[in-house]
Amino acid sequence: MLRNIHSLSASVVHLFVCCSCFLVFAVSASAQTTGDEPGDLPMTPEDTDSVMVFTSPRPLLEDGDPNAKKLDAWGFDLLFSQNGFGFGGFYRREFSRDFFGFLHLGMSGAKNTDELDRYDSERGLFVPDKINRLFMFPTTIGVERRLFAEDLSDSFRPYLQGGVGSALIMAMPYNEGFFSDIGDTKFYIRPSGFLGFGAYVGESKSSLTAVNIRYYYIPFGGDGIESVRGFPIKNFGGIFLSLSVAMLN
Repeated sequence: MLRNIHSLSASVVHLFVCCSCFLVFAVSASAQTTGDEPGDLPMTPEDTDSVMVFTSPRPLLEDGDPNAKKLDAWGFDLLFSQNGFGFGGFYRREFSRDFFGFLHLGMSGAKNTDELDRYDSERGLFVPDKINRLFMFPTTIGVERRLFAEDLSDSFRPYLQGGVGSALIMAMPYNEGFFSDIGDTKFYIRPSGFLGFGAYVGESKSSLTAVNIRYYYIPFGGDGIESVRGFPIKNFGGIFLSLSVAMLN
């Protein structure tokens, strides 16, 4: 009796050990198949891709900020022409990096190219046969187009200009002194226009410096007006060289 009970107990213990080993093996196999943690998903080809993707901290091409503030410029010109020195002032408006509009006012004397001063003991310096002192004030509105923006640096910015407008012509009799003849001054309004080429130099963010050459066309019409007797001026235009300086705001 006792022998049978002992044999039955040994069989039960043996069966329990076998079942325990089976359960441990099954759990280990399941963990290796589904992952070490619940919820793990099978690996995909994208998970093993080794390509590195990055975003540049700045654009690779400088396209400019379309919302950037457009800059205005106010400046002055020193003019050189066959008539001598002159002065001018202008306002320039930026519409884009390469396109601008402007308003320009100039002031210059006008005379024949062969007018030479002579000295007389009574009159001092004077021009023989001179009838009128002539001055002109051309006012033009125009456009400016930058050239070769993609090929040249900002330290040298060539451009083309063109403008149309009107010119005030002043004719002051050449009789006595300058101020004594002001009351007899006559004024004329004539059409004007010009084409020009120039370049901005330097990379200042607060100012502009430019040199340019312009050809003005200012027809007087009719028989013209005389500066020297017998030699009327019919076109008050011509070639003007200028040095321009402006402040940006």
